[in-house]
Amino acid sequence: MISKITYIVTLLLILNSCENPTQIDVPRIIEYDYVTKKNIEFNYDTLDFGMVDKDAFYSEIFKIINTSSEPVKINNIYFENSPSIFYFDPSQNLQNLFVPNTNQKELNFRLNLRQSIVGEYYDKLIIETDSIYSLILKSVVPDVKAQDYPDLKLNLNDEITLKIKVLNFSNYLRRINDVDIKNNDFNQLRYNDFSFKNINLPANSIVEVEFKFKAQQRGTFTPRIEFDFSKNIISKNIVDLNIEVN
Repeated sequence: MISKITYIVTLLLILNSCENPTQIDVPRIIEYDYVTKKNIEFNYDTLDFGMVDKDAFYSEIFKIINTSSEPVKINNIYFENSPSIFYFDPSQNLQNLFVPNTNQKELNFRLNLRQSIVGEYYDKLIIETDSIYSLILKSVVPDVKAQDYPDLKLNLNDEITLKIKVLNFSNYLRRINDVDIKNNDFNQLRYNDFSFKNINLPANSIVEVEFKFKAQQRGTFTPRIEFDFSKNIISKNIVDLNIEVN
């Protein structure tokens, strides 16, 4: 008799300790419904500066556009990486700003870049309102870069020398193993020597590679110079020329 009374009392204590005795040992799932407000957008989904020169200055306009019918408060704007190679004008206030809902409905910022490291670089620009937005930022300083050449206008039978700059931004010796000229109508463009030999590119150097163009036909010509650089490096190895012969 005593054991039965003890069992009943114990069971009652367990039941009374639960808010809802009918859910003893039953898993409970709590669902939260978060609503993200979409009241701004940008003029870029991803801002990619592409291949840039080491230590050179670049700048792009970054716009925050108000897509709502009310002013939008920007609490803060900052970069995910600290420090970052991307930056705004230090005098620019990036906190507690308002994107208007009239006239232009946008805020314009000048986003700057100065990359001193060789390789691909990624960052994320964070914009905080009552929601959090982000914009992917990219740039790359190649190990070796063949510099583009300005357009040319020549007269028939002119002959000129083109000096193509090749920049080695790395801290290591690189080489030009070969040069190939494509889309070379009438063989008007040629390497300025009878046979190509390997060209060394010392660390952090600029080397000029010479070519000659003889205007033998009238028209517009677009030869392409392709450099064969050291393997397994980031490089810009193509130079597309645009030459008009009158």
